[in-house]
Amino acid sequence: VIALTKTHVYVASASTCAITSRCGQLKIVDIANPASPRIISQLLLSRAAPPFAGTATSPVAAKSILYRNGYVYLGLEQTPTLSGQEFNRIDVRDPLNPLWVNGFRVGRTINDITVREGRVYLATNARAVADVLVLDVLGMQEIGRVTLPPLQPTSSFGYAHVLGLFDTELHIGRSYISNADEWVIADVTHPSTYTSRNIGTTLSPASARALILRETQALLVTSNKLEVWDRSDSDDPHLISSHTIRGDVTDAVCVGNVVYVTSNEAGAGVLTKISAP
Repeated sequence: VIALTKTHVYVASASTCAITSRCGQLKIVDIANPASPRIISQLLLSRAAPPFAGTATSPVAAKSILYRNGYVYLGLEQTPTLSGQEFNRIDVRDPLNPLWVNGFRVGRTINDITVREGRVYLATNARAVADVLVLDVLGMQEIGRVTLPPLQPTSSFGYAHVLGLFDTELHIGRSYISNADEWVIADVTHPSTYTSRNIGTTLSPASARALILRETQALLVTSNKLEVWDRSDSDDPHLISSHTIRGDVTDAVCVGNVVYVTSNEAGAGVLTKISAP
C-alpha cells in the first residue's frame, strides 16, 4: 500500500523478512526522476520500546498508510503484545531520516486511515469494539467511534475495510457480510446516523476494496467490479453503472477521469484502465 506526493512514494511494507534496517514497515522512494526511482530511507519500528511493533524475531507488517503535511500515518496489523501500538505517526519532513513521533493501541488490525482537521479515522477489525475509531491526532487519544450492526460477525466478515470523507459524510466500505450492508455513509457530526447500501449479495459476495469520492458520485470498487453511484442525495444513493473486473481486486486510484484498478488473476497481476464518467 502506498501514499504519494510529487517527489516521494511512501510504502507501507508487509515484508516480514529478517530483522534489519532494510526490512522497515515504512519505505520512502524518491521519484523526482520518474525514470529512476530509488529507495532513500526506511523505518523499522521498535519492538523493545514504543510502539512495540512485534516480537524480538518477528516485526508486525504494515497494513495501511496516509501522508499529510510532512507526516505519515501508518497502520499495522494486530500486534502480538498488549503494549503494541497499531496506529503510528511518523515525521517525514526529512525524507532521509523518518522519525517515529507517537502511537495509539487499537488492539486490532488497521485496514485504512483518513484524516481531517486534527481528527484521524481508523477502519479496524475491532468489530466488537467499533468499526471506526476517531482519534485526536495531537493528543493521540480516542474521541469517538462508529459501530455498525451486527456487533459480532462470523470469522472475518463485516469488517471496516476502506474509508472516504466528503464534507460531513464518512463513507465506510466493509468486507462482505451476509446480514448487513457493505457500504455505509455516516454523518461525522452524528456517527450513529447513517445510510447504507448492499453491494455484496448472498448470491454474489463482494467486499469493498476502494472508495473514490467525486462531487456527485462515488466510485465503489469491490472485489470483482467497479460500481458508479450517484450520491447527489446522500440519503438515497443509487447505482448508475457497473463494470466487471478481471481477477481479485486489490486497490484502485482515479487520475482525472480514468480509474486504474489492480487485481490478481491466477497468480499474475492485472492492471485495468476504465474511463470514468
